[in-house]
Amino acid sequence: MSDSNAGSSFRHNPRKRVCRFTSDEIMRMLEESDSEHEDEPYVPSDDENYVPQVDVTEEDSDIEQEMVIEHENEYESDESVEDDSVPQSAGDIWTAKDETQWCSNPLPNAQTKSRNVLRQRGGPAAISNLYTAKELFKSIMTPEMCDIILRETNRKAKRVCDAYNNELVQRFPDSSKRPPQKTFKQFTETELHAFLGILIAAGVHRANKENLEEMWNVAALPLIRAAMSRDRFKMILRFIRFDNENTRAERVQTDKAAPIRDIWTMLNSNLERAYKPYHCITVDEQLFPFRGHTKFTQYIPSKPAKYGIKIFWACDSSNAYPLQGQLYTGKPTDGPRQVNIGERTVLDLVSSYKGSGRNVTTDNFFTTMELAKVLNSWNMTLVGTVRKNKRFLPNNMQPAKERPVYSTNFAYNHDATVCSYVPKKNKSVVLLSSMHMTGEVEETLAAKPEIIKYYNITKGGVDVMDKMLGEYTVKR
Repeated sequence: MSDSNAGSSFRHNPRKRVCRFTSDEIMRMLEESDSEHEDEPYVPSDDENYVPQVDVTEEDSDIEQEMVIEHENEYESDESVEDDSVPQSAGDIWTAKDETQWCSNPLPNAQTKSRNVLRQRGGPAAISNLYTAKELFKSIMTPEMCDIILRETNRKAKRVCDAYNNELVQRFPDSSKRPPQKTFKQFTETELHAFLGILIAAGVHRANKENLEEMWNVAALPLIRAAMSRDRFKMILRFIRFDNENTRAERVQTDKAAPIRDIWTMLNSNLERAYKPYHCITVDEQLFPFRGHTKFTQYIPSKPAKYGIKIFWACDSSNAYPLQGQLYTGKPTDGPRQVNIGERTVLDLVSSYKGSGRNVTTDNFFTTMELAKVLNSWNMTLVGTVRKNKRFLPNNMQPAKERPVYSTNFAYNHDATVCSYVPKKNKSVVLLSSMHMTGEVEETLAAKPEIIKYYNITKGGVDVMDKMLGEYTVKR
């Protein structure tokens, strides 16, 4: 190779650098150079642009090329496209039933994953900080929602009143013998707010399950008697409606929750607008106690109420604020059987926070590897328990007699970390996390992994909300 070719090699690769030698190698090369050229005198040149020529042999050129290739591999960018395969240098490699590969050692990370960077501040919305308690309630129970309730409640009450009067006319053709007809006084927005206030006040004082007659007793809470008469309260309780009954039959064909769908959608929108969650969102299910006639009433014997309406909630894990709720109405009347309900539900509930860097905590009904990958693409993370029959789990996650108590097995790949903790003999708890990429364990007797500690802190958002609703219920 000529000298010009050697020089062009260095000019076209400005980032290339010569590999480093030890001090002994440098001294040996200097001695060899002195011995080779000691008979040649040094002749300075008068030309300032003079550059001494150096002969580059073919062997030297190959060495330089080899060093250039090693230099490029060494400084490969961490932002390059990640390979789904696990590097062979990462320790033991396990392949799950669905061909997901895991390794025994944490994968090297040059910087924090973008999905672990929180990009939004949590707490009440800016405008909510200026509201009084009454204004804050009206921002959730908006005038538009009250207008729908008043319009449909008055429509129902007028229909019942007219039907009663028509029956009287038919039964008593002689007007002189006819009992007096009923006259209906329309409900107003003030009365609706008083009605809601009575329910809330009774819930705060744990009186919502008392007999209605007792609530207007002289010894009962005087605020209730001052707000509304007992008979007027009973009328609203009887006639209250949330949709147009004339068009309901058509809408129920495609939506089992049609009688409350509009109000429910508006409520979710108002709850989300009034508050931003902190670092973690909890997704779980709630069984709202209800034994009325619906097409989607659920029976869950493990729940205290057993019968009710099943709702999937996304709540702030810090203070159990409800962000989004999704009614579970069962299998569609004219559609195929639903699959991956848990995964689809989580994505629907947290889609508003895409790119925010928040974490989502779920239980084993929702947690899947595909869910973790989708949330990773949304710059969000997932922490949740996993059912042991999932096909993406490696074999060492299962309980075994030889595993000691309080021991933990970890498995890693580019998307998530899986840990299997043994709380008692022959039992294991498996969790998946795309937030924790190392196997940190607390230095205590129980030796719990950091993943389990984080899950225990953030898992109770929906359960706390459900407990508060049961303790101060406004259901009547």
